[in-house]
Amino acid sequence: MTVEEAVTAWKNHMEPFKGKATLVSPAVTNGAAPMGLDWLDRFIKQCNGCTIDAVAIHIYNDAGNIAYFKDYINKAAKKYKKPVWVTEVRVLFVLLA
Repeated sequence: MTVEEAVTAWKNHMEPFKGKATLVSPAVTNGAAPMGLDWLDRFIKQCNGCTIDAVAIHIYNDAGNIAYFKDYINKAAKKYKKPVWVTEVRVLFVLLA
């Protein structure tokens, strides 16, 4: 979905719940720009007057990369100054023979 489509959908379908529910941003992956936090930056900038109570992120990475998981979550929390919801995690497990 484009940022513009997401902003329109947010204003029509999410914003009416302001004050009635916790409004969590569209979930973004940890992918490189133009995905991930870059996409979310553009969404927040274009969604003037939108209520965003928390930020949702997805993380896809190697299961052993704990430092990366922590860094990505902390980066989002620091950047947006909102609670971060990790709404999907996909990890790759490497089996050693």
